[in-house]
Amino acid sequence: MDKDISFIKEVSDHLKCPRGKRGLEIAQKMNVSNQELMKETLVILNPCVGEKIIEIVMGNGILSIPLIESLGVTGQFCGLDLSETMIEEASIHLKKYKNIILKNSDLTDFKSKEKYDKLIAVNVLYFIKDLDLFFKSIKINIKESGLVVFGLRTQKTLNNIPISKFNFISRSEDSILDMLKGHGFKEIKKFLFTEKERAERQVDTQIEFENIIISFRV
Repeated sequence: MDKDISFIKEVSDHLKCPRGKRGLEIAQKMNVSNQELMKETLVILNPCVGEKIIEIVMGNGILSIPLIESLGVTGQFCGLDLSETMIEEASIHLKKYKNIILKNSDLTDFKSKEKYDKLIAVNVLYFIKDLDLFFKSIKINIKESGLVVFGLRTQKTLNNIPISKFNFISRSEDSILDMLKGHGFKEIKKFLFTEKERAERQVDTQIEFENIIISFRV
């Protein structure tokens, strides 16, 4: 396999599920790449003191700190991640917080006695094969009228990023919105914004990312 293609596939594999030392390194870069999108998605989520919130794929936990702190001591943060490496790393970064639960699980396998108030997922939907099952799991785990917010790259942007050729599922924004309507979710809204980021391994090259934030209520 060509060295560049091998590198791109390795990065893509770790974006889907970081593992070991290399996974930790890529997770740090993911924090930089995801920072602006996470920030804007949190604005829409508007986490409040006392709320119980689920984050799908919280990575090493660093970008989740503002969310956790906004919940106060009476709230609860539940971070789900399929990567054991990320669960272990998040446990280290978030050890001072007492109001958190970290689970090596995805939402479809997650079972809670009580439903949560809100859910957030940033740069995650591309890796979920069965969105229908995922959306059904949201209804199981989030309260009626609870808020859900997704932050992701638009399909146009995603298709122009080399790593998306491996492991990523490219879906149009309209198809996602149609699926949400089909599942009966309410108050579906979308917000677009752009950001620039230095291209991996190309110091003087910047990529303009077009992002979309989708919010809705259960």
